[in-house]
Amino acid sequence: MFEKTGQTHPILVLLLIIFFSSMTACSFNEGTDELVSQKENTPNILLIVADDLGYSDLGVYGGEIATPTLDTLANQGVKFSNFYSAPICSFTRSMLLSGVDNHLSGLGGFDSEGVGLGSVQVGYEGYLNFRVASIAELLQDAGYHTIMTGKWHLGLEDDQVPHSRGFEQTYIMPRGTSSHYSNLAASSKIPTTIYLENGKETILPEDFYSTKTYTDKMLEYLNNIEDDKPFFAFASYTAPHWPLQAPDNFIEKYEGRYDGGYDEIMHERLQKMLKLGLISKIPEDFPRSPMAANWGDLSDIQKQKEAKNMAVYAAMVEAMDFNINRIVENLRSSGKLENTIIIFMSDNGADGNDPYHIEDNVSWIPETFTTDTESLGKPGSFTAYGPGWASVSSAPYKLHKAFSSEGGIKVPAFVVWPTEIGEKPAFDNSFMTILDIVPTLLEVAGTEYPTGEYRGRDLFPLQGRSLLPYLTGKECYLGDQQYMGWELFGRKAIRQDDWKIIDNNEPFGKGSWELYNLKNDPFERIDLSSSETEKLNEMIKLWGQYAERNGVIQSGYTDVPYSNKNDHYKR
Repeated sequence: MFEKTGQTHPILVLLLIIFFSSMTACSFNEGTDELVSQKENTPNILLIVADDLGYSDLGVYGGEIATPTLDTLANQGVKFSNFYSAPICSFTRSMLLSGVDNHLSGLGGFDSEGVGLGSVQVGYEGYLNFRVASIAELLQDAGYHTIMTGKWHLGLEDDQVPHSRGFEQTYIMPRGTSSHYSNLAASSKIPTTIYLENGKETILPEDFYSTKTYTDKMLEYLNNIEDDKPFFAFASYTAPHWPLQAPDNFIEKYEGRYDGGYDEIMHERLQKMLKLGLISKIPEDFPRSPMAANWGDLSDIQKQKEAKNMAVYAAMVEAMDFNINRIVENLRSSGKLENTIIIFMSDNGADGNDPYHIEDNVSWIPETFTTDTESLGKPGSFTAYGPGWASVSSAPYKLHKAFSSEGGIKVPAFVVWPTEIGEKPAFDNSFMTILDIVPTLLEVAGTEYPTGEYRGRDLFPLQGRSLLPYLTGKECYLGDQQYMGWELFGRKAIRQDDWKIIDNNEPFGKGSWELYNLKNDPFERIDLSSSETEKLNEMIKLWGQYAERNGVIQSGYTDVPYSNKNDHYKR
């Protein structure tokens, strides 16, 4: 085919360059295929979820908060810069544990009690329904020990709690939120919350602090494993969800750190994100919720309280990092760390909504908790950090929790598995979603999703795709880009490839479909709906297909807790 000469043909050289370049780009870890084929022990799985952690809060994602454990873990594996959750926690958790859209898996709706609407409509039951199998059930069938501590938020009845959905050892808070130092809840509708151990109500220890106690129990359950079976451990923290509370020694580290205000910290984070390669440019205008005040418009007293709010929030995040380190070191000392795949993520974007407008909280909170600035963060206190700091935590993206704008659904996430997934210095920008976790874990465990009847019930088909071949370097690409849709309170969105449409109520949106090209405009600043009408109509049609496929009950904007009432924070 080529003439025999003393020189290599230039076309052959080009082909060789392309071939070897693609091999290099494809592989995260030299010798990965050999490692996979030689793996003898089924891997352990540690899944860690933070509650309302913002995109830029971790140090490795640009934050100033000290998170050395999570930063180290993230840099030892693959960091995701384009990973999507749902806009609120229960929706995410239903998809995380089932691999099926929340509108089918039981959390299609949401009420102020923080559980669900309790509708007779399939997919809107208000708990993780029985048309899906939990990942714990599937891994239990595959020979895993299954352990969970922390927040459940997927059902309250005896047959709905994790001990009935495949988890062997559990210490959980079944509802959506509670104080971190007691069983005093954070909503007037449910003034106290219960804690369950292995399905039975339990009394809190005297030294209870949610993050510490969940970790204590996780270590207890891990240390009680006496055989060689692998484990699936789900550490579901309630930090840094309001009410913001943290140990004094962590709060003291951040006293005065936030006195400069929102824009000062936002600028620091964006500069660091630029250096890290998370963003290619700094947006011309800082993203800020329309409910947020300008720092300069606040009084000195208001600034002091706002700075203290963020100091307590940062303390909660660092305390969580400290306790995660306890789990990591336990696995290291027991010799299990090397063969443990660790997945970390937040359940949604930072929370900039106003808890004072849930039920009767506007009067109940000051009657039940201390709210003066000096007491913030201590046991018995109550505060949330509002849309100003949430805009910082979501930087550089638009809006926050309860919205399908990027700031509400794009979350920090990474995976590390020392023996199988090599270190990848840069961020992976592939489009990945919460629905990909179950398929990935099933492949990690060497098992498959059931077909036909499972434990006496029919299941919805699994959604998402396994990321394992891509993460281990066996495949160079994830294949055709999937699409994902979101809906909450009539606010809705769908993304496919680089395109996204979103419909938010005023003042957060224009009250009708907006169109964005996220490749060119990742910050959702340039609405193309009037100039790209063909693409807009194509995406609207895709939304209709998504809604029909997943049984979405489409409605107008609903006035519920996460609405536009943030007047407690907008001064």
